[in-house]
Amino acid sequence: MGQENLSIYPFEVIYTDGTRSNHSQEGKTIWGVMFCNRGISLQSSPDILFDEAQKYCQGIKVGKKTCTCGDKSFWEQVIRQGKAKIAELNAFIEALGGTPLKGRIWTKDTYRSDDAWINFFNEEIGLSYGNRADYYVKARPIV
Repeated sequence: MGQENLSIYPFEVIYTDGTRSNHSQEGKTIWGVMFCNRGISLQSSPDILFDEAQKYCQGIKVGKKTCTCGDKSFWEQVIRQGKAKIAELNAFIEALGGTPLKGRIWTKDTYRSDDAWINFFNEEIGLSYGNRADYYVKARPIV
């Protein structure tokens, strides 16, 4: 009987085939980390406009599920976890070879016709909004 890496991850991971586990699975590629009951991609896009961000995320599938930029309520839930928990999540994402949640990240929700919600993961964390056609912001696929 072969010994797989039986170390327990601090967060459940989601693989490219859509399966989830709290430890390494041989022959599978980790796509993201489960947090607040959703999968967050290990990688984000370059800085892009809102409409491009939506297309970018919708162009990615994990298993049979199509990604989004994550709705405002999901990101509010992430933010409510607090800086310490987000720092722990970011450390794990980086350990897996990903890029941490930092800077500005689009949500999938609009604020008004010209504006959309943006997450801020800087010294302060929170939500604000910006012009969909003027702000170049990262997209982070969520499943």
